[in-house]
Amino acid sequence: MIADAGKRYTLVPEETIPSKAKSVKSLTSFAKRSAQLAAGFVCAIALAAGVPTVAGAQVLTTDNVCGKTADARGITAENLPDIDATNALVMGKDGTVYYARGADEQVKIASITKVMTAILTVENCKMDEKVTVSNAAATVGNSTAGLLEGDELTVKQALRGLMIPSGNDAAIVLAEYVGKKIDPKTKDAEATFVKAMNERAKKLGCTGTLFENPHGLDFDEWAGDMHSTAHDVALMMQEAMKNDTIREVVASEDSWIEVTGADGTWTRITICWAKMATSVARPAPPTTRAIALRAPTTATATRSTPSF
Repeated sequence: MIADAGKRYTLVPEETIPSKAKSVKSLTSFAKRSAQLAAGFVCAIALAAGVPTVAGAQVLTTDNVCGKTADARGITAENLPDIDATNALVMGKDGTVYYARGADEQVKIASITKVMTAILTVENCKMDEKVTVSNAAATVGNSTAGLLEGDELTVKQALRGLMIPSGNDAAIVLAEYVGKKIDPKTKDAEATFVKAMNERAKKLGCTGTLFENPHGLDFDEWAGDMHSTAHDVALMMQEAMKNDTIREVVASEDSWIEVTGADGTWTRITICWAKMATSVARPAPPTTRAIALRAPTTATATRSTPSF
């Protein structure tokens, strides 16, 4: 069943679910698959359709539980999770979907886009490679890692600037660098990178995803048709969590990155965690992972030159 465990909902194998007829239906047939949740990767995805979300938590008997709607299974409201996400998914390591709400609906995903940017980065770069901040990256605005034109930093530091404060500037830095690595002859490295994002999404099995930039901005000059689904994002998150570097970054408690300025000055930029692409919860058992995806907020960054 879906049980309340300190406000974290998990599937418990070999439990029973009360039916409308006051009889019980066993989930024994799902026991083995449910047990895989305790042994593998769990991806719980909550997508905001752009910025709007459901006003307050809701219990919906139209939610899908192990392949059928809760209503069809006779699961009563008190045995369902009350979540405020309009789109959600819980998926096992083998791809088995245990819970879904609007999981295939195409919606704006904002900074969740940066998960794919991170995947391509770690697949194409060594973490000690050096990247330089362009004018386009330094002036993108909104949520940033505080990078300035001419700053030089390692790919690892740029990845931290991408994932910790949801840095749009870091996203462009990495897209320009990786795009050039993918195609050294390209005249538009960022466009090359975005093309690679879409190709990688298809390889993961994503069927409802379209990327148009590496950071997720989708208004004003960035307005377009960029979108994804809860199911597709689960596939992306599952892939991202296979990489030790990405896992290290999203679990980091440090709130800074280091750069060398255009004038050669070593600088530490203090950044803050944003409600960005991912936040990683660690529910029991410790071998599982629940990833909640939230709407982005603007992060702040402060530059300083420490003296020792």
